[in-house]
Amino acid sequence: MHCAAANDDAMALMKLRFGWLARNTMYVMVWHATRIASQFAWVILLARTLGASGYGAFSGLAGLALAVGGFSGMGLGLKMYQDVARDATRFQHRWSQASKGLVWSVIPLTSLYVALAGLMFNSVHWPTLIALGLAEVMVVPLTTQVAFAYAAHGKVLHAAAVPVVTSIGRLTAVLQLLLFFPGGGLSTYVWLHLMMSVVTTAVITLRCRRDLSIVATSAPRLSRHEVGIGLEFSAIWAGGVAMSSLDKSFALRWGGASVAGNYSVAQRFASVAAIPVEALISAAMPRLFRAGDGFSEHPRMIPALAAASAGYGVVAGIAVWWGAGVVLWLLGPDFAATVVAVRMLAAYVPVYCLRVLAAHILLGLGETRWRIFAEAIALCVMGALMAWRVPISGLSGAAQALIATELLLAALLWMRIAMRRSSHSGRHDEPKT
Repeated sequence: MHCAAANDDAMALMKLRFGWLARNTMYVMVWHATRIASQFAWVILLARTLGASGYGAFSGLAGLALAVGGFSGMGLGLKMYQDVARDATRFQHRWSQASKGLVWSVIPLTSLYVALAGLMFNSVHWPTLIALGLAEVMVVPLTTQVAFAYAAHGKVLHAAAVPVVTSIGRLTAVLQLLLFFPGGGLSTYVWLHLMMSVVTTAVITLRCRRDLSIVATSAPRLSRHEVGIGLEFSAIWAGGVAMSSLDKSFALRWGGASVAGNYSVAQRFASVAAIPVEALISAAMPRLFRAGDGFSEHPRMIPALAAASAGYGVVAGIAVWWGAGVVLWLLGPDFAATVVAVRMLAAYVPVYCLRVLAAHILLGLGETRWRIFAEAIALCVMGALMAWRVPISGLSGAAQALIATELLLAALLWMRIAMRRSSHSGRHDEPKT
């Protein structure tokens, strides 16, 4: 009788936990959908205003800035997320350390971006590079730190709302371009983009300081060990950002502005389909961090997440293929080539869903070095494939390079998860003496 009662209690607890995850996933998905809707409106207006070449130039330049900006803060924001998810009493000190990391790193990294972009795209004016560097390398990382702080406290809805505010700010910037600077091009837009990034980041940060009762404290001295861990996290975050942004820079470098513009629209359109999986990961991430610290709240969570992501990804990929023609209707004949690329990238959707899930599982379980290793290989392969295929096949070559890279990275990440689970299972099956 006691055994039956215990089983009933366990089943009830599991249903409660799973119900909590499903409910939070749904709420987070609403925020993600709002963000994507505002981003989609931003992409449509900006692409129609700048044309395929202008939008391609912006996407390639911003992609490089985002990749460099992934190192802003020296990984201490992501380390704060992990540590506070496991022990909330560490928050004030970890927030101070992360803020100090941003102060130390953003100026050198912004300078590095301007230098790199100047070498790769020597036809772009320096003021444009400086404005984009300030926006994406110096300002945007602070909003990421705020989202981490909310998520670490279990406030996943607040964390999901942060990029919504940022997206609305960018939409406001392009509306200002249309209303007050008709005929203005990329060189005008980037300064509006910077201004709205500063405004929205200030609003988000002040709200976070109030919500989480952040007080000014002197950050404890960082040990060499902590700096090393932070740099690992920095490489992880930068690698993840680079995987979703450097492809546009490579397309711009090897295919020119028009190819980059059509490719960027196609990739963004395909990525929209992954909203539910991203919401699911956001809701589950605090639990994955706790699982990495030895707390097994839901032993079947990883297989369940994998099954849900794979099943949804296949359905979403089919929907992307059938809906590709919408792009031409929304953006006009200048983006006619995008339709073919979107249909090619329908195969990318399920692979992307599984790859992003695997990357976050390894992060939660503490497998940072394997993820860094795998993403470094994938980025090198992506650069080589883009340099090879884009000059030959143009837009189709860029899509082929992306799909091949995502397949490789997904295989490497899931291989490590399988190895880890097999190792743990083997230890549990050893006979006790």
